[in-house]
Amino acid sequence: MIRGYFDPTPPTTRPKVPGAVFLPGFSKSPVVVHFTLDTGADRTSLHPLDSLRLGITPRQLRTPELWSGATHVRGIGGSVAYYETTALVSLLHEDRGEWRILEISADVAPMLQETMSLPSLLGWDILQHFRLELDWATHHIALH
Repeated sequence: MIRGYFDPTPPTTRPKVPGAVFLPGFSKSPVVVHFTLDTGADRTSLHPLDSLRLGITPRQLRTPELWSGATHVRGIGGSVAYYETTALVSLLHEDRGEWRILEISADVAPMLQETMSLPSLLGWDILQHFRLELDWATHHIALH
């Protein structure tokens, strides 16, 4: 079981799951990212505050020409061109003491005013591998 939690930080309580992320070509070592679960997201996305911690530079986040691919991500606020990169996401099965490592193509948000405060999102590219339990009454979140 991979355990998550509800983050009570205002303005809203969000379901979170921590994962160790490594970006080949950027990261020196894995960094823990506290992903917001997003069942409406097709793919996992990294937003600037986490991207910077993972070794991507501000210049890289501001320069689309440095990236090999881009995809348009639509959300409530509109559409933004995100960069594509390979990511290794490791999730700890607490009951077994084992890591589940998934290699995905993650979306990296550019460094824009509207993306700076957004949390990184765990999308269906990862969630499809698990049975998801969310229980607001007990504040229980688990991926099985």
